[in-house]
Amino acid sequence: MGENLVYATRGAFGFSLKRGVVAPETLVEKDLNPKDAICRTFKFSNNGDYFCYVDSERTVLVEVSTGKELIAENLGKTSHILFSPRDKFMVTFEPYVIYGISSKNEDGTQKKPNPNLRFWSIPERKHLHTSISSKQSDWMPKWSEDEEIMIRLVGSEIMRHDKHDFTKYSKKTAITNIRNFEVSPGQETILACFVPPVKGQPANVQLRRCDDYFSLIRQKIFMRCDKVDMYWNSKGNALAVISSLEVDETNRSYYGESQVHIMTVNCEGFMVHRDKEGPVHTFTWNPNGTIFALCYGFMPAKVTLYNLRGDTVWALGEGSRNEIYFNRFGNVFLTCGFGNLSAGRMQFWDVEEKKEIIGIEVPNTTYFSWAPDGQHFVTATTAPRLRIDNGYRIWHYTGKMLFEYSAEKYELWEFAWRPLPAGAYNKFMIPKLTKEQKSQAGLLVKIKNNNNHPIQALPAGAITKASAYVPPHLRKGDSNKGALAPVGATPQARLVLSETEKKIKTIHKKLDDIKKLKEKQANGEKLEVNQLSKIDKESELISELANLEFK
Repeated sequence: MGENLVYATRGAFGFSLKRGVVAPETLVEKDLNPKDAICRTFKFSNNGDYFCYVDSERTVLVEVSTGKELIAENLGKTSHILFSPRDKFMVTFEPYVIYGISSKNEDGTQKKPNPNLRFWSIPERKHLHTSISSKQSDWMPKWSEDEEIMIRLVGSEIMRHDKHDFTKYSKKTAITNIRNFEVSPGQETILACFVPPVKGQPANVQLRRCDDYFSLIRQKIFMRCDKVDMYWNSKGNALAVISSLEVDETNRSYYGESQVHIMTVNCEGFMVHRDKEGPVHTFTWNPNGTIFALCYGFMPAKVTLYNLRGDTVWALGEGSRNEIYFNRFGNVFLTCGFGNLSAGRMQFWDVEEKKEIIGIEVPNTTYFSWAPDGQHFVTATTAPRLRIDNGYRIWHYTGKMLFEYSAEKYELWEFAWRPLPAGAYNKFMIPKLTKEQKSQAGLLVKIKNNNNHPIQALPAGAITKASAYVPPHLRKGDSNKGALAPVGATPQARLVLSETEKKIKTIHKKLDDIKKLKEKQANGEKLEVNQLSKIDKESELISELANLEFK
């Protein structure tokens, strides 16, 4: 299970595509020297058939199943990629550049900003249209679910494009001071438009039909609000609006004020009742579209599930949490504490039985994502958010770690699963875990280069590390001066490698480098003289390694 899952990683090493969760197989790997070029961004299409990447020289669209390049253009500054819902079109965006008065072309004319928003037809493999989007905050066009309508925000005007014509709009309407909008999924296309407070007028959110007149369905006024986040459910009949005010006038919260409102197409909606004061940390819809979850309140935060009437369906109590996630089928629910809650406490819940499945801790996690099968997930520590423990781990929802990658030489920047269409996987039953299965959950205890050490026989989680803070200027060498030991902590032995173990580690690293060079040579790449000399020393290194390991 899970061996057909594909994922991509991006970092200072370049990017790669791998298949599998236990022993991943490398499908595509492109090494880049970060001094010369980097992979600026990449993205899978919505159904997973295509993969687009930018390597500082070209923007390339690849067919995943064959590896064939469908579109390849000399656009090395592309920073964002977008696919339409059914993957007929692709949009690429480059930062908008404004030139000064002194900037001139070779013919002496004034330099003008270049068009930076490009539309591509994937079936036809060609460029369709180029336009200008001056703001990175609202460059993104949005489609109806059937791709027959595309909506763009230009200034204070909403422009509608029909029949896949991106060169000119068919209808438009002006909404004064509109900041952003969201398009609903489903058969009927509804626009949710946010207008911030201006000159004493309160903020408001408008629901409008995407007809010839952009007819107003409903409007909600927000008195204490300067920004909102809007989330449609999967059915497109309910919109969650998280309104926030950056400054709490009562001076009770550093995070400001926040409220949650549910607006529906068929009725007025309501404000979600919360039984604990404090900020809203996270909101998420269940994929079924009838239940939503909220993480809120001062720490320890509360997590509660509600229905579309605002009634509490399930209250999970308090804990050190700030993020929540449903899997693809909505039958497994995760509550976790990441970011500034560095312990990384994760609890998995059976939604139908309303019981905890397992709890684990994954410290220093900065990124989480469910796999398309709804059973596997990844936790990652990515740069520049955090460089300690940089890498990723692939898990099963029962808490068992299946694969671990540690980015020792190069930084990891991004991880992404390849999406799969609906029906690729079926909903699964959640078994009750045995004591043995629960004992295997969590991080494994590892001692590098000493697999026969007695400590390896201990069960997972038998050893907990009592860490002490050491100021940066005292972290070199073996000095512990200035370290603050936690109360009640006992001194712990520090594992030190012998000279022989250090030599073995160095030889393993050299042999890994030789393996990569031989792969490049097999692919027809021309190697330098010093690289060829490294390959010639392989047999000598193997012999030396055998002697050291015998000792």
